[in-house]
Amino acid sequence: MNGITANDTHAAAIDAARSKGATMRRGLLATATLVGTGALYLLLAFLGTTLAQIADPSFALGFANAAVLALLWRSAPHRALPALVGSGLACLLFDMAGGTSFFSAAGLSCAVTVHILLTLGLARKTRGYRNGIGGEFRALLVAAAGVPLLTGFIVAANRVGMASSPLPFLSVWWLWWLSSCVGVIALLPIALSYDAAAVRRFARSRCTLGLIGTMIACFAIVAFSDIAGHTAFALVSITLVLASLRLPRFATAVAAAACNPVILIAFDNRVEVPLQASHILAMLPSWLPALALLAAPYAIARLIEEHRGNQRVLEENERRFRGAMDNAAIGMAFVAPNGIIVESNRAFADMLGYKPAQLVGTNFRDITYPDDLTHDVSQLERILEGAIDSYRMEKRYVTIDGRVIWCNLAVSASRDAETRDVLHLIAQIENIDQRKKAEAALSESESRWSFALESSRHGVWDRDLVVGRTLYSPMWTAMLGLRQEDVGDNEEKWLELIHPDDRERALRLDEACIAGTTDNFAAEFRMRHRDGRWIWILDRGRVVSRDADGKATRMIGTHADITARKEAEQNLRDLSAALFEEKERLRVTLYSIGDAVICSDTAALVTFMNPVAEQLTGWTAAEALGRPAADIFRLQDTATDADLPNPIEACLRELKPYYVKSDAKMLNRAGRYLNVQDSAAPIRNADGELLGAVLVFQDVTRARELEHELEQSARHDVLTGLPNRLALEQSLVEACDEVVATRRRFALAFMDLDRFKILNDSAGHEAGNALLVEVARCISSLVGANDLTVRLGGDEFAILLADRSIDEAESLARTLICALSALTFSWDGKPYHVTASIGLAEIADGTIAVSELMSRADVACYTAKSTGRNRVCTYRADESDAGRYHRDIQIASGIRAAIAADRFRLFAQRIEYLQDSTPGRRYYEILLRMQGENGELLYPGHFIPAAERYDLMSEIDRWVIRTTLRRYGPRLPVLGDFALAINLSANSLNDPNLWTFVGHELEVSGISPHRLHFEITETALINNMAAANDFVACARATGCGITLDDFGAGLSSFSYLRQFPVDELKIDGNFIKQITTSAVDRAIVESINELGHKFGAYTIAEFVEDEATIELLRGMGIDMAQGYAIARPVPLEQILGEAEAGSA
Repeated sequence: MNGITANDTHAAAIDAARSKGATMRRGLLATATLVGTGALYLLLAFLGTTLAQIADPSFALGFANAAVLALLWRSAPHRALPALVGSGLACLLFDMAGGTSFFSAAGLSCAVTVHILLTLGLARKTRGYRNGIGGEFRALLVAAAGVPLLTGFIVAANRVGMASSPLPFLSVWWLWWLSSCVGVIALLPIALSYDAAAVRRFARSRCTLGLIGTMIACFAIVAFSDIAGHTAFALVSITLVLASLRLPRFATAVAAAACNPVILIAFDNRVEVPLQASHILAMLPSWLPALALLAAPYAIARLIEEHRGNQRVLEENERRFRGAMDNAAIGMAFVAPNGIIVESNRAFADMLGYKPAQLVGTNFRDITYPDDLTHDVSQLERILEGAIDSYRMEKRYVTIDGRVIWCNLAVSASRDAETRDVLHLIAQIENIDQRKKAEAALSESESRWSFALESSRHGVWDRDLVVGRTLYSPMWTAMLGLRQEDVGDNEEKWLELIHPDDRERALRLDEACIAGTTDNFAAEFRMRHRDGRWIWILDRGRVVSRDADGKATRMIGTHADITARKEAEQNLRDLSAALFEEKERLRVTLYSIGDAVICSDTAALVTFMNPVAEQLTGWTAAEALGRPAADIFRLQDTATDADLPNPIEACLRELKPYYVKSDAKMLNRAGRYLNVQDSAAPIRNADGELLGAVLVFQDVTRARELEHELEQSARHDVLTGLPNRLALEQSLVEACDEVVATRRRFALAFMDLDRFKILNDSAGHEAGNALLVEVARCISSLVGANDLTVRLGGDEFAILLADRSIDEAESLARTLICALSALTFSWDGKPYHVTASIGLAEIADGTIAVSELMSRADVACYTAKSTGRNRVCTYRADESDAGRYHRDIQIASGIRAAIAADRFRLFAQRIEYLQDSTPGRRYYEILLRMQGENGELLYPGHFIPAAERYDLMSEIDRWVIRTTLRRYGPRLPVLGDFALAINLSANSLNDPNLWTFVGHELEVSGISPHRLHFEITETALINNMAAANDFVACARATGCGITLDDFGAGLSSFSYLRQFPVDELKIDGNFIKQITTSAVDRAIVESINELGHKFGAYTIAEFVEDEATIELLRGMGIDMAQGYAIARPVPLEQILGEAEAGSA
């Protein structure tokens, strides 16, 4: 009903019963493991207690723990948990049986479990039972000595902490470690060496008696000997070591484990309990050898077993090699390094006609063909030198009866593992004499083929249909770029190389020949060359033999490369088709293009006209054919209406292309003029003979009209209709030419509406545009007929005034300003007042560039606006404000260019110490010069005012600081005990990031900050007090010095000293110049010096020009002096160069 049969139900019941049975078996096995492990653990624990007689029962657990570890080492993972639970419960019961509390016993049980798991994990980590003897010893070391060192602290902490042991902490730790070592050394080797097959072999061998005898001997030594202590233990250990020389390692491990209790018995059945660390150290010399002796038997047995295994492998390899050598089909021989044959197999001896014993002792040189000896010996020498380890060669041997045979020799060297010296050589010799003879015969045959066929450049193929083999001649393979090994004797290779489109046709011919339809055949088809291209092949062949049924059994033929012939045929076909296509394409092109085309013969008579030419000239092709080209195509100059040469006639006359100038027009048959653009070129045949000419022209009437409109638009302002900037520039060029040619006078005016932006923003752009139109109308109404009014853009206008002096131009400009001021402009009912500023520049020198003239007028206009607006300002190079502004602009531009081109130069002027005679001290003020574009040096007075006006001083100051510290910083230490003063401008002090920049440059340069001073003028200080205070605070905190320059020049100089701490006062040079003659100046200098010293500042006198001034200043107590009397400014590069030369 539900698809489930009775058989299905029965099978399910059986599966459930089996699953239940398997579960019960696993449960019983786990229970048995738990109970068995616990029982074993209790037995070994009580046995340990009985033997050791230690007050703390933890010592007795060494054997029990080692036994569980050994069981788990070989047990499956699923049995580990029952075994651990069983051992843990047994430990708990054992400890409580000794009177320990439950909690203390539970702690010991947990510690034991941790010990077993940790030991098992770390020991297995070494993979001892998989990695051979080294791995086993590592596992023993980790399990016996490593892990107990750690777990001993846990057990000792438990026992002492729970007050369950009368022994101190170190005693419990020592006893745990000792018992763990003894237990692991005794029992873990059994697990490491256990192997079911090995145990069965051991049980069947006589070694069983040896094991029993060894154990009896050990027990007898202890039981019947009256020797006590270490001597008895040594005798037992020696017995086990001697037994390990004969017993397998498993038997040795069992014997050592069984005799392990001898340790306690040999030591009077009592282990001494150390109470202090010194006791443990004292006991180590006796216990460590004892533990080593206990482990020695297993180690010796393991080493012997390893050695025996290796010996068996070597013997088996030797046996196999001997068998292979004796039964080898090829010759083999052992050769000493000196070339003497030490051993030879029968195959090699038979090859040369010797007996193996006869070859032994023979030098290989004696049986080698003389012509091959040199190469063979050289290869042997390379092996002996260590350059190679083996070599192969084909060589000839001389047989016992004097015959020469060819052999293939392979030689390899056997070397000493340490010295790499050659022990012996192994030679393998294969007889290839028959192959060599066959190759010689084949070569002779091939030479005959080559001689017969190479001259004809035919490749030969020979096909044997009986054996399915085809032979190809070298010319056949070379024709296809193949090698002989690429084709072999593959019968189907030729078919694979045929082009897919030709393959079916070739197969039909092949099948017809095989079937007997024909005996001879010839075919052309394509075959693939090795480089991927297809080549044409002419295949000719015939059937040379057939079987009884008439089917071909052998066919022979030739291939010839006919690619060149095929390509020539194809090229001829392609050329014919191309010529036809080109002719048709030319015809269609001439009738389809938008250009007019007229062709003529050498007499300039028309031979062809396309439809466009018919349309433009008004002549039909039928009417024009045979008429002179000059009658059909008439050209005139657009400006003068004069006739121009006919292009076809000019072309035929000059025999080169002829182009008509762009301002030509054509008069057609209907009398209408058309602007045309045309060119004519001669036509020649392949031999260069002149055939005629062709004229191509286009109607460009509409294009010329558009050009005129665009030119008008490009030169005029759309809004006002006035000429624009482009028209002004062209007119200025013409005006300059007029000035040079006729000394005619001109003036250029730039006008800018005042506050136009206010109107434009408040009333809108529409209002602004309306005002500009009104202003343009006003200007145009006042200027003369020869004057040019231009809108430059925005609210700027320009007027080129002709035939006016600069004074007349100024008068007209004032008239314009008055007219604009009187102009009433209203928008949306609101009146607006209009004013303008005008700048004038005279054009008196025609050599001045147009850009310079416009710049002068612009600067003059800017000056007018900046000095009050609604006024006229005239540019005069020497005296006007506009001239000064213009010069400053040019200088500022030069400063920017100098910074970009690195044309500033650093100079330095020495400052002399007047009161300090310390030798080697140097103090310089860094000064600046600018190199002009022509190489001249410009002083600061030339460029500093412009730099201050156009806010370039901050950039200059940064250049000076960066160049001083970065470019010259690495070289400055050559000056010894030096200091540098750098001037800072007011612009720089306003920069909040100035100190960040200076600090970074100082850090990069590595120069100590105390060697750097910054000079700040009194004016800069007054204008930037807050910023200056911040900079000074940062500089002085870092160690830089601050100098107040031009001190005393202002009335408030003294008051600033109270709120502006400085390190130096540089007295204004105006007080120094006349100090020797002016008592007032001398008194002021003395006051400044005294005041500076009271404020803790040094004083510097500048502008010191003579020795008398120096002595006077020294007598007054001035600290330092600077001026031409001390030193003139010189390039910093020169100062450093002289210092470097002196130090060298």
